[in-house]
Amino acid sequence: MPMAFADAERMAKYLATKPAGQWEVRLVNRYSAAEIFAELRQRGCEAICYDLDGNGESHQKISLDEAIAQLAKSD
Repeated sequence: MPMAFADAERMAKYLATKPAGQWEVRLVNRYSAAEIFAELRQRGCEAICYDLDGNGESHQKISLDEAIAQLAKSD
């Protein structure tokens, strides 16, 4: 499942705990979110895991529709 982080520091903290593996990292902002979420849907994803503190333990799963709605509210 795709993961999202509030900032690069939280992402780096999480990835440091997972030294093995291959990661695709994309910067997403309100202007690129719709395009990236559409790409995720094409890949069969319907939700993202939003990591709240960067340790992978306090995260929440949110649908792509919910994520788009939250972005629309923040305008």
